[in-house]
Amino acid sequence: MKLIKKSLLCLAVSALFTAGSVLAADQGQGKITFKGLVINAPCSVDPESVDLQVSLGEVSDKALATGVSAAVPVNIQLNDCVLDGATPITKVKVRFDSTNVTTENADLLANLHAGGAQNVGVRLLQENEQHIGIGSTVEVPLVGTNKTQILKFKAHMEPVGGAPTPGDVEASAHYVLEYL
Repeated sequence: MKLIKKSLLCLAVSALFTAGSVLAADQGQGKITFKGLVINAPCSVDPESVDLQVSLGEVSDKALATGVSAAVPVNIQLNDCVLDGATPITKVKVRFDSTNVTTENADLLANLHAGGAQNVGVRLLQENEQHIGIGSTVEVPLVGTNKTQILKFKAHMEPVGGAPTPGDVEASAHYVLEYL
């Protein structure tokens, strides 16, 4: 009988400790959603290049009134490339699209930040700093059969339609790839 009482006591104490740890484990919760896309392409787009964030820096309104900001790199990284099939792939066409362009220049991305800087647009550039037209394509050569490819572009801020005013700048464009 003593053995049964001791066993029941041990079981009860054990249940108390277990219940406490189970309750303590639920002090917050949430949901994790994983998203991806399988594409029919010779390369995968690096996850950080799918929704690329590029800092254009903090530029003086006075400096911008007389020119453009320094161009900053915009690199699209491709991974796991298989370029040496029956028909080798040597380049990729990149098209930048946006419906948010300035009224003064359809190749200049408009500032979308509510209450942000006025009279400032964002220009996409090739690596050699030639302008890229919105909706037009640029051919970029691929480097041999490297598994990782970096498509190098640039961007800068420039004045449009008047003297730039201080404030945040945010513009966006969508890119589409076509391998050749």
